[in-house]
Amino acid sequence: MSRNTSGLKRGGSLGRPKGVPNRATQDAKEFCGGIVSDPTYQERLRIRALDGPLPPVLECLLWHYAFGRPSQRIEHGGHLSVSGESELVERLKRGRQRVAQMRAEPQGAIKPSN
Repeated sequence: MSRNTSGLKRGGSLGRPKGVPNRATQDAKEFCGGIVSDPTYQERLRIRALDGPLPPVLECLLWHYAFGRPSQRIEHGGHLSVSGESELVERLKRGRQRVAQMRAEPQGAIKPSN
């Protein structure tokens, strides 16, 4: 394959093929899965959970790496309204008018200051 001046290959892929998981992520998932599946760890985890010395974020992260993050559903059934919506619309209109005026003015024309 030929190379362009930026050093990137033309016509080729710059990364891993579609569908191939990131190896580092796969390794982390396998490692964490081995930890949380280990009976000794599970017993010690039960004791730590009862005693409380392990940060909850760390436990949560291990479980997420081991089995994936639970899916979350967000439902939206209402109308989204932005406060000051009419003001925003007016400002947009004024901005468009200014752009149109600037395009209509000859290049290099000096605009009087207000």
